[in-house]
Amino acid sequence: YNQTKMAASWECPNLPMLSFPMKETSKNTFLALKILIGAHYEENPDSFDEEIKQLDQLREAAAKASRDSSGMNVMRRYLAQLHLVKARFPVQTCGQLPVDFAWKDAYTGVEYIQEGINIEQACVLYNIASLHGQLGSNLHRSTEQEMKEACTHFQCAAGAFVFLDENFGMNSCKDLAPEFLALYKNLMLGQAQECLVEKSLKGTSKVKNNTIAKLSAKVADYYTLILKALESDPCSVISKKQKDWVKLIKSKQCYYSSIAYLFQALSSAEMGKHGEKVAYFQMALQKATTAGKAAKGNDLVQEAVTNLIAHVSELYQVALKENDQIYHERVPSPDDLPPVQGSDIVKPVVFQPIDGKQAGTDILGRLVPMKAYEAASVYSEEKATLLRSLMSSVEAKDEELQQYMFSLNVGEMETLNKEPKLPDEVLQLHNLLESKTDVLRKLHSDMEELLALSEKASDDLTLVAKRRHEEEHEEQEFQARFGSRASSQVCASIWKEWENYQSFHQQGLKSNRELKVMLDTHYKNLLLLSGPLSVLSSIVPKASLLDTPPEEGTSQRWEELLAKIEQMKQQRQTLMAQLREQMNKEDIIKTLIGHVGKNMDGFIDEHMKKHRECAEVIRLNLAAQERILAAVTEANAGMARKRLTAQELDKRQKEVFDSLVASANSFPLLQNKIREGLGFYTRFHDNIQKLKKKADDVCAARKKERQALERTSPTPPEPVVSEASKVLPIQGPRLPSFPPVGGGTQVLPSSQPASGQLPPARPPKKSELRGTPLQQGPMEQTDQSERPEPPSHVVPALPTPAPAATPVSAPLFPMVSMATPTPLLLPEGLDPQITELHKTLLELQGQLQGAQGSMIVQGAQGSTGFQGVQGSVVGVQGAQGSLLSRLPTLDQHSTNLPQVSNQQASSSHGFGQSDAEIDHSLSNIRDVRSPIPSAGMPPSSEMSGMPLSSEMSGMPPSSGLSGMPPSSGLSGMPPSSGLSGMPPSS
Repeated sequence: YNQTKMAASWECPNLPMLSFPMKETSKNTFLALKILIGAHYEENPDSFDEEIKQLDQLREAAAKASRDSSGMNVMRRYLAQLHLVKARFPVQTCGQLPVDFAWKDAYTGVEYIQEGINIEQACVLYNIASLHGQLGSNLHRSTEQEMKEACTHFQCAAGAFVFLDENFGMNSCKDLAPEFLALYKNLMLGQAQECLVEKSLKGTSKVKNNTIAKLSAKVADYYTLILKALESDPCSVISKKQKDWVKLIKSKQCYYSSIAYLFQALSSAEMGKHGEKVAYFQMALQKATTAGKAAKGNDLVQEAVTNLIAHVSELYQVALKENDQIYHERVPSPDDLPPVQGSDIVKPVVFQPIDGKQAGTDILGRLVPMKAYEAASVYSEEKATLLRSLMSSVEAKDEELQQYMFSLNVGEMETLNKEPKLPDEVLQLHNLLESKTDVLRKLHSDMEELLALSEKASDDLTLVAKRRHEEEHEEQEFQARFGSRASSQVCASIWKEWENYQSFHQQGLKSNRELKVMLDTHYKNLLLLSGPLSVLSSIVPKASLLDTPPEEGTSQRWEELLAKIEQMKQQRQTLMAQLREQMNKEDIIKTLIGHVGKNMDGFIDEHMKKHRECAEVIRLNLAAQERILAAVTEANAGMARKRLTAQELDKRQKEVFDSLVASANSFPLLQNKIREGLGFYTRFHDNIQKLKKKADDVCAARKKERQALERTSPTPPEPVVSEASKVLPIQGPRLPSFPPVGGGTQVLPSSQPASGQLPPARPPKKSELRGTPLQQGPMEQTDQSERPEPPSHVVPALPTPAPAATPVSAPLFPMVSMATPTPLLLPEGLDPQITELHKTLLELQGQLQGAQGSMIVQGAQGSTGFQGVQGSVVGVQGAQGSLLSRLPTLDQHSTNLPQVSNQQASSSHGFGQSDAEIDHSLSNIRDVRSPIPSAGMPPSSEMSGMPLSSEMSGMPPSSGLSGMPPSSGLSGMPPSSGLSGMPPSS
């Protein structure tokens, strides 16, 4: 969402405005003025009949004024004439005007009759303010111009109510009591501020989010004051008369509170405070919901509130999701949120009772000459000029004094004489953590449990490392005796997994150390914050702990000067207040009228002397400030040691407070990280146990394999090949060649066998293959749930190790590359047993070829079937190797028997195999139980050199080889030859 243009993002119709009813009056006349004219002016009272008639007509027009601008002009002219009448007949000299004016209460209808012109002025002024409010409420405020006009009307109404309260607050009309006038003023100012908010929400102005929030908050503050006034006497009479007012004002108060929280949330988002943003959105949604409940029955307000709720809900969900998935900031509670401070932009327009443009002609102008008014105006200007000059000088001196005292930092030395006090922030944290000692101790025990789990993980990983060392050592000894062979991919996978676990464990150990240091650092402070307040206060450093006394007499002089500065400020404020009161209370009209035709300038200067004398005293006070500050500067030099003491004390106290705040802020982080660490090491322990079991199983299998190979594969003697025995080999069947593990081109055997060759074994059909499809390579044939994962409780961010890259050319399944022994050439006339042995060897070669073909298909379909075929291949190779190793020993039967090289024999046993994946099948071959249809390998053939099952194709159960009787012995074949069914003596 766009955070900078939120003003026009949802429909916010203008809410209705309120206004007050106008007061009504009965017909009356000013004929009693004739008595005052005759008594106080040397004029014929009857000569003023026309003027009195005009006054009566103007009063009647004002009482029946239309509810528009022309009616406003009529009432303002009548009010100006009343002020002129009052000026001509002041109460001090003439007493009250002997006229009874009757006005009705605006809410109860009760008629009040009061003598004197004050009640007439007050009621007319109320009607002027009320008409301003009505004119502002009647505007639709659909355009910017109408918003400005409405705001101006409300401000003028507020100014009229302020003038009424200051000058006519005490009268017999209950609806003009000070409580009512305060309510009137607040309502008008609140609605004027509401116009500014509406203008900002229309999107026509570039108002910042923070500014809109402050404006809306102030509107809500005004309506809060109004609600309190309506619920208390004497203003409760309004709520009884206007029953819908309370509901409307309450809904508007919640509505603008919601808008204030909404834009404060957007302002927090601009500052990157995402947790605070979510909290403000939540508060905005709550306030909008409350406004909707209060607005029932008012369709216009209900529509605006509904639109606001929908908009705030959408923003709240987006902000909550972003914070949960991206920022992970703590969302403060409503009590912890900084309040939205309202900003009061609108002010009451100062009311001028006598406006020259609207007052018109002075109806009683014959009674007082205009020169008297002119002189009074000049006198008032003289007083205003003097007052402005003094106020400017006082403000400048006050600013100078404030800056000087701030530069001295006088407040820091006051801490030496005061009892240390905990700041509000620390007190709030104490309230949050109070009585949580058990939680803190549980946190400490959880840390100990986490350390114990990590220690257990270290021990388990050390056992796996020991197992690895033993396996590698035994393998090295085996290869030193029987020749090198390819490394085991299964072992390599397990050791790689161990290395990953070891890496993650090191990261976890680092995080544990950091958490331990962090907990040890903050644990003591957390216990203090959760304990009694008296114990917490006792750790704050005090001045008594610092021993740096100032010089003798310096401290007393310093205190005296500070007292003089305070006395000077108080005297200055008192003198200015007295001067204002003296100028405001002075009434010069009567004196000026008596001096018409005389020297007005001299008269004004004479009356200004008393004001100038008071002003001179104020100037002396201002001049004394410079001398006092010079003395303070001198005394400050002698306070250096005490100042250093105060600074040191303040520094120590601040360090203690900052330490407490930092510890309290770290408490949620410690809880979360220790909880994450416990979860990580619990899962980590299970994975390590699985790794230990796999390592134990594979190492045990490897050990059995080596033991079996040692029993079945003794090193043959070097054969001696004579020149006479070198005969060309018979062209027999050959095994197909397979590419090495990493790629290569596979050379398939010819589809048509040569003359005298055995046909190649067919690859197994898809229906004959068993096992589950192979989904992963040999390095990935582990349970995904057992894969190591990095610790999640790290305090700083730790990088996750990248997985090893898989070569593009690597095959999808492991392949076995085996050397095919050269077929033997046997001369005629050999012993039948030798011929039968040679025939059996050729059959084994055919089975081996078929099994290798099955490996290709099985490997593409599933790891289980592939491992079974691969185990069968190894079994056939073992049997073939055993036969080849025995053929050279039969030279005693025929001198023409060709010799087999050591290289053939060793390769036949599998020692020269290039595909390291054979080790993977050897470690799991004992689980293979299904026969290979294409190769005819027995299901129980587990590894090279192990006895073959009697189910081999063409071999009866009781015979070791096809066509050989059980009792037929082979000379020189030991009991461990690996041929099933052959007794040791055969």
